[in-house]
Amino acid sequence: MCIFVPSIYAMVTIKQIILPALSPKHDCDSDLAASKVFSRIFKKKTIRQVYARPLIKDGGALHCATWNLYL
Repeated sequence: MCIFVPSIYAMVTIKQIILPALSPKHDCDSDLAASKVFSRIFKKKTIRQVYARPLIKDGGALHCATWNLYL
């Protein structure tokens, strides 16, 4: 089962877009639709999805998890 969470943020890098996925296999309708939309918008970037339900459940997402990430 997937749910729509409006406060999910994608990470945009030089070469790719990293999207949070709501299902472990990235195969629910919401995950597939998000991947399709981002692929159309960012045609030259690789679209990747990362299972993020545990982060979302705790009130964050990929954006929040990277606040202290130093590259």
